[in-house]
Amino acid sequence: MVAGLTNGELIVPMTYEETMTSDFFEAWFQKFFLPTLTTPSVIIMDNARFHRMGKLELLCEEFGYKLLPLPPYSPEYNPIEKTWAHIKKHLKKVLPSCNTFLSCFCLVLVSIDYIISVIV
Repeated sequence: MVAGLTNGELIVPMTYEETMTSDFFEAWFQKFFLPTLTTPSVIIMDNARFHRMGKLELLCEEFGYKLLPLPPYSPEYNPIEKTWAHIKKHLKKVLPSCNTFLSCFCLVLVSIDYIISVIV
């Protein structure tokens, strides 16, 4: 899953089943993430290998935003990492009770909503 986090809200979440690539991430970033921002923004991003900072900086500039890369190996400064950690922890507890795909899918959606409301 890829998503943005702004003002305590998870925005433009998208799931993918393959390994994350720079091309996929940049397409999501340009077509979905950047157009949803409505105020002047500084985008904070970690140094995942699929984050080609040069390309992402150019995309941000096209939209009038600033990109701020985090120092290497510093997930503690990345707010969305805390969100993912809470979601994963909660799902590990509740998913074993699912017995159909639909019940699991609904549980995931409710869990994400719950976690975001608790941590934000």
